[in-house]
Formats: sequence, C-alpha cells, structure tokens
Amino acid sequence: MATQSEGAASSLSEELSGGQAVPILVGGLLGGFIAASIALSLASLIFSGPMSDGLGVAISASLIGGSVVAIVSGLYGSSPGMISGVQDSIAAVIAAATAVVATTAAPGTEVATAFAAVGLTTIAFGATLWAAGRWRLGRALQFVPYPVILGFIGATGIVIFQGALGVLSPRGAAVLDDLAILVPGLVLGAVMYAITRWSGSKYGVPVLIVGAAAAINLWANLGPGRDAAVEEGWFLGPFAQGQALDLLIMREVVNADWSALGSQIAVLLTAVAVGVIGFLLNAPAVAETTGADIDVDLDLGPTGLANVAAGMIGGLPGFLLLSDSVAVYKIAGLSRLAGVFTGIVGLGVAVAGTSLFSAIPTALVGGVLVFIAFNFLDDALGSSWAAVSRLDYGLITAMTLGVLVFGFGAAIVLGLLGAVLLFVFRYAQITVVNRDLDVMDYPGLVDRSPEERQALESASSRGRILELEGFVFFGTARQIAERVTNMDAAVDYVVVDTSRVKGIDSSAAATIRKAFRDLDAIVAISACHSDLDPSLVNAVVEFDDVAAAVTWVEDQLLDSRERAATPLEEVLASLGQPDTAATLRSYFDLDTVPAGEIILKQGAKGTGLYYIESGSCSIIFESEQGSTLVRRLAAGTFVGEISMYGRQDIATASVVAETECRLGHLPPSELQRLEREAPAAASLLHRIIAGTLATRLRYSNSMIRALRQS
Repeated sequence: MATQSEGAASSLSEELSGGQAVPILVGGLLGGFIAASIALSLASLIFSGPMSDGLGVAISASLIGGSVVAIVSGLYGSSPGMISGVQDSIAAVIAAATAVVATTAAPGTEVATAFAAVGLTTIAFGATLWAAGRWRLGRALQFVPYPVILGFIGATGIVIFQGALGVLSPRGAAVLDDLAILVPGLVLGAVMYAITRWSGSKYGVPVLIVGAAAAINLWANLGPGRDAAVEEGWFLGPFAQGQALDLLIMREVVNADWSALGSQIAVLLTAVAVGVIGFLLNAPAVAETTGADIDVDLDLGPTGLANVAAGMIGGLPGFLLLSDSVAVYKIAGLSRLAGVFTGIVGLGVAVAGTSLFSAIPTALVGGVLVFIAFNFLDDALGSSWAAVSRLDYGLITAMTLGVLVFGFGAAIVLGLLGAVLLFVFRYAQITVVNRDLDVMDYPGLVDRSPEERQALESASSRGRILELEGFVFFGTARQIAERVTNMDAAVDYVVVDTSRVKGIDSSAAATIRKAFRDLDAIVAISACHSDLDPSLVNAVVEFDDVAAAVTWVEDQLLDSRERAATPLEEVLASLGQPDTAATLRSYFDLDTVPAGEIILKQGAKGTGLYYIESGSCSIIFESEQGSTLVRRLAAGTFVGEISMYGRQDIATASVVAETECRLGHLPPSELQRLEREAPAAASLLHRIIAGTLATRLRYSNSMIRALRQS
C-alpha cells in the first residue's frame, strides 16, 4: 500500500501540473453526477414500500459509501482512470432479498433488517475482495460460464425493472392510479436507453436527467404546489429533518429480525459472488476500452477495504464502473483526480441532505432504474443473440424469465445447473478415442527380419490400439465401451494408450473395466493412468509408452520371444544369385558375443557392418539427460551401416548385445577389398544396406506420422 500511495501522489502531482485541470474537473463532475444518480436510485430500489422510512439514511449511506470506494479507487487503483461507485447488479440481488424480508420480518423491524442485510453483505463482499487480493486469486476466480453471466444479467434486469415499477407506484395501489408518474418514468428510462444505444453522446443522459428534474420541479411549483406533489408521490420523501445524515441509525441493526434475514442468506451470498465476478469482468473491460494498465490482484485489496468501511455505515457494495470509467476517460483521459472528484461529488450530494433529496422526482429515480434494466436486458437477450449458440441463448432466456416464476436465487441456481448439464452434454460429444489403429499402424521398438515383418502383416488384424485423450467421464466412457464391444472377434490383443488422458472419474473407470472384462482379449495398458487400476481389467502387463506395448504385442503375435537363428547364408541367398551370395558371405567373420557386450560405441570410430544371426541387440543414444533406448534389433537385421557409409565413420549411437548374440562382421577394410575383388557381391551388399535404410526410414516416417496425429 505504501508503494501505491507514493505512486498515487506522484500521479496527482503530474496531473495538477499538466494543464489538464479543466478536463479533469469536468470529467469528475460528470462521473460523480452519474454515480450519484445511480446510488440514489439503487437505494430507492431497496428501501421502498414498507421500508421507505429508512430511505433518507439509505440514500446518504449509499452516496457516502460509494464516494469512499470512488476516492480509494482513484487514489490507490493500479492504474489512473478507474472510476468506481455503487454497483447495480449487487444492489438488485440485495433488493430481491429485502423484498422477501419486508413480508417476513416482524412488524417494526423491516428497516433495521434491511440495513443489516445491506451492511453485512457489503462487509462480506469487501472482506472477500481483500482476501482474494491478499492471496492473489484474481485470475483463479474468473471461471464462470458466459451464458450464466448473461443469464444473471438478464435476471438482474428483471429484478431492477420490477423495482422500478415499485418506485413509480409509491402508494402500492393499482398501476392505473399511478399512471401519471409511471408513464413519465418509463418514457425517461426508454429515452436514456435510446440515447446510449444509438446516439453515443456522453452528455445526453446527464442533460436529460438535469432537464427532467428541472421540468418536474418547475411544474410542481407552478401547478399543484410542492406539498401536494409530494403527497401524490411525485418526489422522494417526505424525510424527517436531519434524517439523511443520521448514520447512527445503524446502531438499530441490533433490532433486526435475524430469523427473517437468515432465510435469505443464500441470496445475499449470491450477491457477494455476483459482486466478485462483476469486479473481475469489469476490470478487463475497462482496460480494453480505455487502455488502462489494470492489475486486478492489486485492486482487490484497496477496493475490499473501502467496501468494509462502506458496509459499516450501511452503504451498498461498489467497485469499478464500466460506463463511468469510459465516459470520464473520453473527457479527462486516464486521471486519478477525476476518480477522486467523482467521490467528492457524491459526498457533496450527501451533505446537501433532505433539501436536495426532496427535490428529486420519483419519475426520474424510476426512470434511471428502467434505463439500467433495459441495458441489462439488452446485454442478456439482445446483443447476445448473434454471439452465442441457440442452446446457450435458451439457458439465458430461461434464467431471465425464471426469476418471474421461481424468484431470483432459484433462477440463478437453476441456471447453474442448466450450464452444468449443457457442459456434460457438449463434452460428451467430444471424442475421447483419438485413434483406433491396427497394431501395424504404430511402429514398435524392434527392427525385425523380412520374414517376421511379413508374419506380422498377416496377423495384424489380431491386435488393436485405442489411443485415449482428454478427461474421460461417465458421458464419454460409453465411446470406449462401444469401440470395445464392436471389436472384431478375431482381436486377441488390445493396446490402450492413456498417456494423453487428463483424468478418469469413477463412473467412467467402472464402465471401462466392465467393457474390457467382457472382451475376450488380452489388454496391454501403456502409460496407465492412476485412476484406472489395471488389475481390474484383464491386463497382464503395463508399459511406459505405446511403442513398448506394441512391441510386446508383436512378440505375442509372433508366438515366441526367443527367435530361431537366421543364418546369414539364407538371407544373402534370398536376395541374390547363390554364387554371388556365397562370395559375399565369405567376407563376413562370424563370432559370438556375450550379453552386455558393447558392439558399437557412440562417438567412437565405427568398426564395420554387423549382421545379427541370433539373439538381440539394443540401440542406445546417450545425452545429458541420460540413456534412451532408440530401437531393438532382432535376428535377421543389420546394424552399423551409418558409420560404415558415413563420411566421418563415427557411430551416432551405441549398440549393445541384450542377449548372447551370434554376429556376422564386415570390417571397413573388407568392404574396400570386396569392392575391388567382387563388384557383383559388393553391389548385392549395397542393395541390402539400401533396403535396411529404407525400412528404417519407413519406421521413422511412421513414427512421425503417429506423433503428428496423436
């Protein structure tokens, strides 16, 4: 806070010395006038009907509380240009609660109970903001479905419009008895909405408010008389002398009907949540519109403390105002002083007290509420039509109209439940089976002889790979179950890759287990997710990755882990003329090496070409991160061709015998002699190596293709 204070002082000094005093003053007056009008109207929204005796104090508390928030935000906000004040969305939720309190509280306790509801909600809201700022939870609290936000805005618009009708019908009689006040109020609200919707003038609404107030006061003085007009409900009041600033009335909250208040605790907690969400939505909107560099986490603390102070005197919750911030920005730019002046205007109106309040026409207050309601309904049901899907729009409409049938709190809860159901429905449409592959579509880790590759091609229909992804829950697990149920009866092995799975809920895990238990095949799980117990599906083994699991399945399909020897003579004879093959064979030295023997050392000079007649070897790549198994080499394959044919004769990886191996070895010197003495045999060798390189290139391409598609 000390750093923020120093920054604020420096900013104020620069503004005062920058020749911007007049625009800043005008901007502050405009912002203060709009904020004061809204604060006064929202206080009237809550303290109407049976609670109108507390209206004078409520107006002052709302004005002073909003001014405190505005001044603190102006001085200590993370960026200049932050105009704050009382918020309509939270006030509408509180009004929904106090409307019920008015009918359930013990007689004579309505006003005290309403003040308790307002004060405690504001304090709770402020404490929540402060705590969120203290632990820098600003970004974490911004996850609310967009349709729910719009539905809440629409429901709030309905509540505010209902409140406006109550303000415009102060005697609580039939609407026809108050048409003289009701119609002007509705017209004023509609005209204000039209000005902001289609005109774009930042002065239109303030001029209309001042003009309407002056015209109605002039009519009252020249026509029926002030007292008669007040009696008929044309003006706020009457107020007891000095009541407006008698904030000590807050002492009377001890007389509140706490039972009636407790019945609305869920709605009031909703108001707190709505306020937090509103703050987190307004901040980026203001930043985007004005270019202000707003840090939400820095603003949560000062705004929270200001709201706690406002709640102590019964003020309504307040925070950053989008419309005011934009309007003031267009006149004064990004200014801290403009925010401070906005608060000072509100304090001035509060100090003026009953003499000013009594001159405020009821039609004007109701008109401002109608204006706010129309804007909310337009945001929810008008502008959103082209921005959301029809299902989302249906949810928004249901929440907006649901408040008329079920009440505000129930409409919000139903909206949240609807959003959850929509999410489940939509997420269930997302495929969690990324790929359903033949086992030969994903390369294993072993280089095999041509005979084994041909055998695997013939048996590939007996193995399948299911690659899963995303979060698997009860709505998407059926996709996996259907794939498993519809598998060909010839399938004996299934590789289930869960490396891309983010989570599996218990219902989904049960569905998957049942599907695999009913499958007459062995399941190999790669990168087994912790939520899926392999012992509960008929999996015999787990693997770290898909390639290892595929290799295991290949071994099972070949029906033997220990391969028979593949004599070099047979391989060479199958590729060329017997005489040429015999000549080439004579240049190879046959030897047996034990398991663990290093045949080629990474980084060392290559020692020639090797043919694996029996046993198996591993290709291992060494790096700073450790050793990585690249491939395994089965009997019937060649290795060492890269260092043999490369320009630098350097082995790019190590080759180690996994088991005892019988190897055919062709040193580099023998290759040179072969090329001189037996060109036909050398040509056969080059064809063999070209085939080996082509096979490995196909493997690399298959691996790249598999990784790109995964």
